[in-house]
Amino acid sequence: MDIFNLDNRNSFIWTILESGIVFDLSKSNLPKVGIPKNYSSKVIIPNQSKESIEKQFETCLVPLIFQVDTLVGYGGINFDSAVYEALRNAYEHGNQKDSSKKIILANKFSNGKIEVMVKDEGGIIDPLFALFVL
Repeated sequence: MDIFNLDNRNSFIWTILESGIVFDLSKSNLPKVGIPKNYSSKVIIPNQSKESIEKQFETCLVPLIFQVDTLVGYGGINFDSAVYEALRNAYEHGNQKDSSKKIILANKFSNGKIEVMVKDEGGIIDPLFALFVL
């Protein structure tokens, strides 16, 4: 079941959006989303200043951007900006700026495509913010 399927008006995310209530995933019995085993991953624990956190994000992104350019071809896409923004959102909104919580940046290259996942230790879905990240 895809709980974040916006095409299905009966999906979990539509229930949250229509209710207008902030939902705490840690108090639900919904399945946890994991990083697939065939993905490469890097764990980020942003337990420092804002400048240092941004440096950690950049350090994770540079090798990934190089791989994308080499294996897939950059093609002028704002790939780095999108992934950087996903990392920032994971820190600020998912982990609520709790620098003891980790963020995982994972990726998989296959058949000239790249798939990227950013996982945080959050657990709150705010219906006012949800549409910006889906």
